[in-house]
Amino acid sequence: MDPSTSYFAYSIQEIFNQNNFNELNNSLKCYYKTYLLNKEDFIISSEDVDCLLNIVTYINTRFGWYNNLEVPFPQVLTETIKILRVFVTKKWIAQYVIENAKFFSVFSFLMTCVFTKKNGQELYTKYLLQMIVNLLCIGKESDCGEFHSKVFINFSYQLNNFFRECYGFSYEISAVIYNLFLNKEIRDLKLINSVIENYGNCTTSNEYLDFLLNQICCQNFIWASYETLPLKSRLILLNYLNELLVSTNANLKQKLSNSSLERLLQVFNDSSNVVFQVSQAGCAESSQEVSYVLQLISVLSANENYINILQSNVAMFINAGVLLVNIHRLGKSSENVFKPIQKLSEINNPSQEIWNNPVYGFKASLIRLIGNLCWKNKRLQDLARTAEVIPILLDCCNIDARNPFIMQWVILAIRNICENNKTNQAIIEGLTQQGMVQSEILQELGISSNNQDNLIEKFVNIDLNRSDGNK
Repeated sequence: MDPSTSYFAYSIQEIFNQNNFNELNNSLKCYYKTYLLNKEDFIISSEDVDCLLNIVTYINTRFGWYNNLEVPFPQVLTETIKILRVFVTKKWIAQYVIENAKFFSVFSFLMTCVFTKKNGQELYTKYLLQMIVNLLCIGKESDCGEFHSKVFINFSYQLNNFFRECYGFSYEISAVIYNLFLNKEIRDLKLINSVIENYGNCTTSNEYLDFLLNQICCQNFIWASYETLPLKSRLILLNYLNELLVSTNANLKQKLSNSSLERLLQVFNDSSNVVFQVSQAGCAESSQEVSYVLQLISVLSANENYINILQSNVAMFINAGVLLVNIHRLGKSSENVFKPIQKLSEINNPSQEIWNNPVYGFKASLIRLIGNLCWKNKRLQDLARTAEVIPILLDCCNIDARNPFIMQWVILAIRNICENNKTNQAIIEGLTQQGMVQSEILQELGISSNNQDNLIEKFVNIDLNRSDGNK
């Protein structure tokens, strides 16, 4: 090699030819530090890149039984990949590497050796993943589209397998997978399930798993294949969507396709009766799935992008009404998970048993859904009346630790059911008092059946026409 072309390539190649790998490791470390200090003015040549590729090529031959790599080759490989990682952030070097057929053959073999359980947590594996991310990010530019496609074609199998097997460096491999499938529909069910499981098991911050799951949720393939996912993965997926919608993620609300909503409605209509089996062995997770789906639909029913689709699904509205009637009657007939809890201590500070119950908030979500669907829709308003949902709604207007904000949702539902509907208004107007409801809360406050009449009289005798300015 001509020394005038590149001092780095010449000096490193000389040490490499002498098989002095300890010295080679030290020289690579020194070069990297020097580069970081002067990277703006540092000149890199194609010979430098070729020299580093030659080192990786040689180290590939040193992997032994079970992909074992003896000292000092792990250290040399780490320093080599670390330098290549920063080199490829320059567009011309990335272009040179991508157009070099040797690069793909060398690094494809290297991935076979390092993307394993044994080597998955080695530092050189982390730098290798970061190098791939840098190449993919350069490939996002309009004039570098072939970068992305070549990396995808040559490395996607090994990268996907490393991600699925969870060998290590979850953050880096998640960044690789996200950039690898950016603007592509993920149609690999095993990979999709791995994304969902990794998200559910993740205990540290990893925004790329979040990005991936958001991308998957907004694509049609996941919903067409929803039932083939394990139940645990479906629960993670639905809970993720619920958390996003509750946090008022406008982008997700805009991107959820009609096919995803139709699948959610199908799950609700086909499986809603499973909630009555919540106490049976093996049914808790199935009940949780229906509960998550109902919560999603009830939230989406308040969104103008989805309300028309939901209001047109009369079968779902009838199903929700029947569920509400049956759940309410069941809760009044015996001790079960649907029986309202009206103790102040539980309302102010619900126990973990209440929080963790699969049907926590189920009745409130049903009322929320029914109320939202009746908004400016006379057909559903009338259907709520003929199905005798109105008396049930009024009877649900009590505080319940199992259903937060249930009173507020009842009030909104009655308002929407009666808006511009004289017949429904007449039903409310024709109601008469038939006694006082026995309430655990009133008993805790010391209000018994003996003094309830006096309490009512005090409320009734308030002068509503006084003009002292108070309201």
